[in-house]
Amino acid sequence: MLQRAARLSTGLVLGLLAGAGAARAQGSGFEIRSASPPRVAPGAPVQIRWTDQMADAVDEGLTSITWYYASRPDGHDRKRISTRFRDDFRQGYVANWRAEGRFIFDWIVREDRSRRPARLFLAGNRDAGRILSRAEPERDTVLSVLLRPRGGAAGEFGVGVRIQPGGRGYEARVSRGCLQLYEGGQKLSECLSAEVLPRNWYWLEIGTRGRKGDVELRLRVYDEKREMLLAGLTHVERPSDRRLLRPGLVGLWGSADFAEVYTDPWECRWTDDGRNELRWDTSDVPPGRYHVVAEVLDCRGKHRLVVSEFQVQVGGEESPDIPRDAPLSGNPAPRPAVEDL
Repeated sequence: MLQRAARLSTGLVLGLLAGAGAARAQGSGFEIRSASPPRVAPGAPVQIRWTDQMADAVDEGLTSITWYYASRPDGHDRKRISTRFRDDFRQGYVANWRAEGRFIFDWIVREDRSRRPARLFLAGNRDAGRILSRAEPERDTVLSVLLRPRGGAAGEFGVGVRIQPGGRGYEARVSRGCLQLYEGGQKLSECLSAEVLPRNWYWLEIGTRGRKGDVELRLRVYDEKREMLLAGLTHVERPSDRRLLRPGLVGLWGSADFAEVYTDPWECRWTDDGRNELRWDTSDVPPGRYHVVAEVLDCRGKHRLVVSEFQVQVGGEESPDIPRDAPLSGNPAPRPAVEDL
């Protein structure tokens, strides 16, 4: 079996948002260039394009991008952009998920009322099997899950992609201070992780991309605010089961609560893909004017917040067409901002 693994350093502590000064985007190598069309009805798609010539990145292939929209020009009120799929379990889980095992009631949606606003999350009982998506994302996808470990004796949890009939797929697991990659129950690679504590929320991500008979996988663990990269791992695998070269289902399992699930195209989450465009699904976006925001994070923990000069109008009154790269009339936008966090 042909395989190659690269491990990243862990415990990369980053600066906080508070007190960070904004600077112009020139020289940063990352620029959000356009959104088309600049005005859409709620639910209509917006195509976003950017350039990402990152001169100071250690390895551009390990520089990730996470996309948001924000009404404020500093991006501090940003909310995550949805591209292919998003679920926060506000409508339950039966429409998008099915439980493995004998009883569907092994999984239930609960509410964390200690937060304001309250957060809904999906929880399985101690003996619950995996819960699987009903739909398959496209083959080259990044799965991003907000979760909270429960702890206990087992304390192991994970998320999976490309899960085939019979259950074989790729899994990102967190167990005993390690971020681990499994395929069909076999450990392929692992790296040390900064401590992942029960009762705290974290983002666990796994992405897959086809490469001429191989599968490239990239895994990351972030804190809830995505201000710290806690662990990262890359691996290239030539699967013995050739079905794993095809798309498959998404899975969640283990001793954790799951609050948000996103799937995004690989090409809009990593800077080493040259297409540099994404399709923003505005179905859940309230009417308003929004900047596009990119969080850029490299493998050293260097964190940048890039805010578009232009705004996109979602809903609202009709008006004449606006040039693609121009700020909306009557609402001049600030210069692009980059924050080093």
